[in-house]
Amino acid sequence: MACSKDDHPKVGEDTANFIPQVGKTYSYRQELEEGEHIVFTRSISGSKDSTGFKVYNLRTRMVYDDIAIEVNNGMYVNGSKTVQVQHQPEQWGYLLKLLERSFESQGMDVEIKSHTAQGFPVYSEWDNKQEEGALLRFIGPQKQSLSVSYEGTTAGQPVDLGLTVSMEQQNGRVVAVEEITVPAGKFKCSKYEYKVRNGLEIKVDGVSFGNTEEEATVQVWLAHGVGVVKEISVTNGDVSTYELTEIK
Repeated sequence: MACSKDDHPKVGEDTANFIPQVGKTYSYRQELEEGEHIVFTRSISGSKDSTGFKVYNLRTRMVYDDIAIEVNNGMYVNGSKTVQVQHQPEQWGYLLKLLERSFESQGMDVEIKSHTAQGFPVYSEWDNKQEEGALLRFIGPQKQSLSVSYEGTTAGQPVDLGLTVSMEQQNGRVVAVEEITVPAGKFKCSKYEYKVRNGLEIKVDGVSFGNTEEEATVQVWLAHGVGVVKEISVTNGDVSTYELTEIK
C-alpha cells in the first residue's frame, strides 16, 4: 500500500527520518538460545499535533511462546532528528511474566507484590543524516530501572525477595552507512553503535544477595521510513540478533 504525503511527519524541509510508515506492519524475529525465538510486530497507530508537528504512537507487540506484551512509545521529528520516547522496554514486561512462570514451574508459593519502573521517560534522539559521525543521544535520567518485590514461602519458611534490573544507555554515533539484506529485503541504513551498562541486584529479606554489572555493545541499522532494520547486542561474548523479517 502506498503512503500518502500526509502519512509521514515532517518539519520544515526535513522529510527523511526513521519513523515507520503509517498503515504498515513491521515484523521482527529475535533469536534466543536452543533455537527459541521472540516475535515482535511494530506499527504506527494514530497521531496528535503537538506544538505544530505530529507525535506518532509506535505500538510494539512482543510474543514468546504464549506470553504476549504490548508497549506504546511516542515518535516525532524535531528538526533534523528523529526522537523516540521510551516509557518502558518490552523486555521488562516479559521478565515479569517469566518470573511468575518460573515460580509456578518450581511449585513455589510466591506472589509478586509490586513492580516499579524508574527513570522514564527517556528520549533517544537519532540524527537523520545518513553519514558517518551522525549522533545518537539519550536525553533524560541517566539510569533506568525496574524493581520487583515478591514474597512467599521456601522450604516452609516465609521469605521476602527483591529483584532490580537497571540500564544506563551511553550516547553513540553512526560508524558506517551501508546497504544490508535481511529477510524483509535490502535497505540503505545508518549503522549506529552505542554501549549499555546493565545491572542486576537480588535481595533476600532486605539483604543484598548479589549485584552484577555487564556492558553490552549495541549495533543498530536504521533505514529512512522504516526505522530499525537489524540490531546486534554483544555482552561478554554472548550475541543477540534482532532483524526485520516482513513488511506488510
